[in-house]
Amino acid sequence: MAFVQPVLLSCYSFHQPWNSSLENDRPHHNTQAASPAQAKVSRPLPGMLGRALWLGLGWTCVGLGVVGAFLPLLPTTPFLLLAAFSFSRGSNKLHSWLINHPKLGPPITDWQQHRAISRRVKWVATLSMVAVFGLSLLMRVPSWALLTQAGVLLCVAGFLWTRAERPEESRQKP
Repeated sequence: MAFVQPVLLSCYSFHQPWNSSLENDRPHHNTQAASPAQAKVSRPLPGMLGRALWLGLGWTCVGLGVVGAFLPLLPTTPFLLLAAFSFSRGSNKLHSWLINHPKLGPPITDWQQHRAISRRVKWVATLSMVAVFGLSLLMRVPSWALLTQAGVLLCVAGFLWTRAERPEESRQKP
């Protein structure tokens, strides 16, 4: 799961949020596309079923993100980014709630606006990876599994530590 993190992080960063007005809870979609291929990509799932699927995916990702805050190697931010993307497709109110949430919103907005990961998150993730790898050593996991785990963890750590940290002004509350 950890090796998928860079891919998931990049998915939501290219998304243009829907109309953020809370008056209308349904997202506004552009139904006119330049080509049939574009129409397939930009057209949402139909009606209530599509909306329910987006909302279900969003809530599932919020749950996994919250659980990931407490479990090592279950990433929090990619799930929150996917939840924000899903909510933007299914409900402007839930998208706004998630983005403006005091605990869940900052990692999303840091990534959207600055492609940044806070230093605290980098350290917590790195220490969690070291702890899990140490536990694997103590459990005498086979060497092929240790090598695979070490490679994946090094890639994830490299990705984390090469991302920018959020600018100083965005850390201060208004």
